Amino acid sequence: MTHLYRFGFRLFGLWRAINHRLIGVLGGRTLGVRMVVLRAGQVCLIRHSYGDRRAWMLPGGAVDWREAPEAAAVRETAEEVGISELTRLRIVDAFRHRLNWGEDIVIVYAADTAQDAVCNSLEIAEVVWAEPNALPPDTTERTRRAIRSATGG
Repeated sequence: MTHLYRFGFRLFGLWRAINHRLIGVLGGRTLGVRMVVLRAGQVCLIRHSYGDRRAWMLPGGAVDWREAPEAAAVRETAEEVGISELTRLRIVDAFRHRLNWGEDIVIVYAADTAQDAVCNSLEIAEVVWAEPNALPPDTTERTRRAIRSATGG
């Protein structure tokens, strides 16, 4: 049964890549969110089970139709790492990611928590807590930038 779930999430990753390319070709925009979750001076990082599985990133994802970006950031954090108790929610960064002829606009939030993180979704391969000044080597540059913005480092 586990193989079927993994296959399904790989198909989901492929569908997502095709969808983003189609939006790019049509010149559209997508809206995404990321969340810098801080606990006791450490930041929560994830690795996906699809796409670049080596890259460490922040929890996050797409904003649903008619959903507020802030609500999407909280929802995605709960879905991906099981953290739902967040305090001091704030915007720390935003950027545009080019998709062929379209773009993905990403809003990065930061929040504090006392909860521990868990792999709460099959799309998440691994979750770790890391010191902001000692991130894993495969942490993406966008993730590093967001963490610096959130921590003042």
